[in-house]
Amino acid sequence: MAFRGGAAPFRSSDGLSTRQVGNSDEIQLRIDPMHADLDDEIIGLTSQVRRLKNVAQEINSEAKLQSDFVDQLVRHQLNLL
Repeated sequence: MAFRGGAAPFRSSDGLSTRQVGNSDEIQLRIDPMHADLDDEIIGLTSQVRRLKNVAQEINSEAKLQSDFVDQLVRHQLNLL
């Protein structure tokens, strides 16, 4: 089975699974309460979301630094002309 971006959907050993929906910004969770400790799953998911937000912030910071650097190079080159 092929998955978007080459990644398989999240599957928890404790009863949570995801599936794609029409909008790529959405996710649906199916929870099997008979085989899950929901508190632990929620804490784990919260931790993953926090890490993803931190990574996104780092990417944004790096992109801004690179953009500023390129802008400086362009200004420098224009000043040389």
